[in-house]
Amino acid sequence: MARPFLADPEIVAKSAAGRPDQVTLCIACNEACIDRSFGAEPVSCLVNPRAGHEVEFPSSRRGGRSGRYVVIGAGIAGLEAARTVAGLGHQVEVYEAAAQPGGQFRLAAQVPGKADFAETIGHHVQELLDAGMPVHLGRRIGVEDIPELRSFDGVVLATGVVPARLSLPGVELPHVRDYAEAFADPEALDGRVVIIGGGGIAVDLAHTLTADPKAKATPEEFLARYVEGDSIPRHGAESSARREVTLLRRGRRIGEGIGPSTRWVVMQHLRSASVRMLTGITYREITPAGVVVTDAEGTDRSIAADHVVLAVGQLPVQDLVAPLSEAGIPVVTAGGAVGSDGLNAVRATAEGLRAAHRVVGLSRSVHGS
Repeated sequence: MARPFLADPEIVAKSAAGRPDQVTLCIACNEACIDRSFGAEPVSCLVNPRAGHEVEFPSSRRGGRSGRYVVIGAGIAGLEAARTVAGLGHQVEVYEAAAQPGGQFRLAAQVPGKADFAETIGHHVQELLDAGMPVHLGRRIGVEDIPELRSFDGVVLATGVVPARLSLPGVELPHVRDYAEAFADPEALDGRVVIIGGGGIAVDLAHTLTADPKAKATPEEFLARYVEGDSIPRHGAESSARREVTLLRRGRRIGEGIGPSTRWVVMQHLRSASVRMLTGITYREITPAGVVVTDAEGTDRSIAADHVVLAVGQLPVQDLVAPLSEAGIPVVTAGGAVGSDGLNAVRATAEGLRAAHRVVGLSRSVHGS
């Protein structure tokens, strides 16, 4: 129960009161709790970034006027910011350009073992709706909307990221797509799939493409497979039969940045599913037949591919920062809108929490309350 209590300290009280649906679910990601306990960073929680910071971030408003705020972006950073603003006793409206909330976190929910990530998105949205806070989906906010935003006390900009493109000959060929497009329709990726990139997103995509979507791993199966040495690739057999997946990385370590308590599991799955993992790669060009590279030994070679997926990083969406500031509207960024370097869900939710308190503080200084 240690991790669930970090996710929601009121788990017992809510459950005893017949409100288990209001409990913030522990998604067992281990990223801010167990992984941090191995090092020097303070333990907290991805889905409850107040954990360990309760004094710094009080959960209720300390007097003053009730304000009206806008959160632009309903990814995990924006949802955390919105629920925090609402929890502080203020009105908040959320605007999301996509038809569904969640952003990058919604993509992660497709990865085997991460289905509970979708529960967090649904919980946060329902929490806002239950509090009477509007969540507008499919509504992109642009510069033309700034006059309307002047009526609010402040804006949290959580517009997220977009997949980075690679400057490489052949990148515009029809069999090349970015990781977001691949996650949107993984069933379209049959045959030989080459993923350019070897970070966490690339590993998650390779895992998704090589796992049996119908498989429901039990604790007994997990122990037999990962702890007791059973190397039979049960959960990758069906999918791997129609896919041959290759990961290419410039660096020397596949899955760098994935937490130590979970990386070994996914890496063992990729090995059991016969995913090729090539490191120390220099990319030359993409051709209709595949990807031409120079390998770690300095040899030029062509990696055959029916599909090429780019998972080479992310670019922040920051186009509204300057116009909002120039319009004199208090604006604070969170998540991908801050920058893409080192971005993960733990950072995003922590910044969502901080942005909420900061934007409320900014508007108080402006209005003198």
